[in-house]
Amino acid sequence: MKPLFALGAAAALAAQIAAGAAPAAEAQKSGDWLFNSSAFAQSGDKLLTACTATTESANGTTLDIRLEPTADGAVGALARFTNEGWKIAPSPDLVRLDIGARRWVLPASGAGTEVSVLLSGGPHLLAFLDEMSSGSDATLIARDGAEAARFSLSGSRAAIDAMTSCIAEQIGGTLAAVYAKEGPANPANPF
Repeated sequence: MKPLFALGAAAALAAQIAAGAAPAAEAQKSGDWLFNSSAFAQSGDKLLTACTATTESANGTTLDIRLEPTADGAVGALARFTNEGWKIAPSPDLVRLDIGARRWVLPASGAGTEVSVLLSGGPHLLAFLDEMSSGSDATLIARDGAEAARFSLSGSRAAIDAMTSCIAEQIGGTLAAVYAKEGPANPANPF
């Protein structure tokens, strides 16, 4: 990913938002989920907006799924799990997320109160988003096999649809179209 902010771009971005020349943050609640979009960078004359779908489990664990355009025309995708009670040593790790009957084991990195998963593009991201928006719950499984957090997926369809529409407006097409341009996914790498 190329750096998007030049020194002073943050001030220019804030001035655009204050003057009404840039879109303000947008939020939409649906069931247990919240869609949010907010400007995060400027690339030349183009304002870039992060598009996020968020929920929180009964034990206070937050799940954020974030899509954002990159300066080179691709899409960055990240899932972040946060819980103020966690004390995670900095390290690469694996995260297991069960969505209905499907088990996802994803490479992650964690530190402090947060674990982040870089979601690669292509059909695997599209399948992940589809399952997150069509299931009834998703369960984060701890290393010992115990349930770390259970997320209701009530309202996830509307929030994830809003998130993917938000990114589609910025990249000028759907995620599927962007990933089709990148060529077929490597079948040996499911992530």
